[in-house]
Order: sequence, then structure tokens, then C-alpha cells
Amino acid sequence: MKSGVESTGSAMRPSTAELGSDFECWVRPHVGAMRRVAAVTAPDLDPDDVVQEALLRAWRKSSTYQAERGPIRGWLIAITADRARRMRGRAKPRNIALLTDVDLTSSRREDSSLAMREAVLALPARQREAVLLFYYADLPVREVAAVMGCAEGTVKSTLSDARAHLQRTLGENGG
Repeated sequence: MKSGVESTGSAMRPSTAELGSDFECWVRPHVGAMRRVAAVTAPDLDPDDVVQEALLRAWRKSSTYQAERGPIRGWLIAITADRARRMRGRAKPRNIALLTDVDLTSSRREDSSLAMREAVLALPARQREAVLLFYYADLPVREVAAVMGCAEGTVKSTLSDARAHLQRTLGENGG
């Protein structure tokens, strides 16, 4: 196919040879989610730096994307989480996007009260990550599982445990 788009299963994606002109259109709809994931998984780093590294990695690995394994968004989110973890491990902490400054509002949840923020930040690390990815980064369970490197059932269980913990912490009417 010479149109610059090749078929992979039931999905279409830019061909590797012509990806240069189409790469921005291919990833643009997902940059916001990538930035939110970067802010959650590496709160001490500049999320734009993490996204830039992730986009470079996606560019280099674009030929490995397989539509049958899931949508492009999940692939990009997984790359972003991986880059964030790697950069977090080698970077000196910078006080520019601390988790305590993260606005926990999202399209799913509009409660940004100080009590809720403090309760979420007090969750065990794995529960906090699941909550922030699901509610703040607005990722579906499948993508949270990819980011966290676990099964979807584990994410659902972790979110359930986190909600129970938050309910106990905030009280039934406190949040």
C-alpha cells in the first residue's frame, strides 16, 4: 500500500517509511494522557521531559507497534510509564511538579478537597499509583494494568482496597 498507511489487523497506522509526516497526527490525541501519566509516575520530574523521551522512544520503536495487541494509546502510555520510571531512577529530584501539587480533579471525579488530596497521598504507594492513574490520568483499567505491569484483576482489587481505605479515612460523608 503506497498511501502512507498500512493495515495491521483491523487498525490502520502510518507506514514506518512515511511515519515522519504522520507521526504528529498519530500521537497528538494521546499527548495529554501521556503527560498526566508522566506527572503521576514521576512527580519529581518535568512531565514534558518525560513525554519528549517517550515520543522519541515511540518514534524509534514505531515499527514494533502491533494494533492487534491493543490501541495506540495503551502502547504510548506504557512507553511513557517506562520512560518515567527510568528517568526517575537516574535523575536528580527537581521541585517542579511535586505530587502534592497535583490537582486530583478529573472528568470522573470533581472532588479536589484538601482532605481528599491528603487521604490519597497517604495511601500505600501501589494504591496511590492506581488511584492517580485511574482517576487523575483518566486511564481505563486495561491501561492502568499496562502501566503498573500487572493484571487487570489486580488493578480492580487495588482500586477496591484504595476506595475502602479512603472511605475509612474520610468517613462515609467526609469526602
